[in-house]
Amino acid sequence: MSPKQSFCVPPVDGPSNHRSRNQDRADVEAFGIRQTPTFFVNGKPLDPFGERELRRLVAAEVAAAQS
Repeated sequence: MSPKQSFCVPPVDGPSNHRSRNQDRADVEAFGIRQTPTFFVNGKPLDPFGERELRRLVAAEVAAAQS
């Protein structure tokens, strides 16, 4: 982009950002998120988070999908 060119960035308090924040709030409430980061596998929360727990949940979901 040349110095003479510019691009339009919506204002932080504009309607599109307001809608996005409202949707984020609704998602947080719907999924019961209490902290960040929060991980889900096929809609199931990974709690507590850890490599072993993640591998176990993914394996269980793969097995369930194959049955």
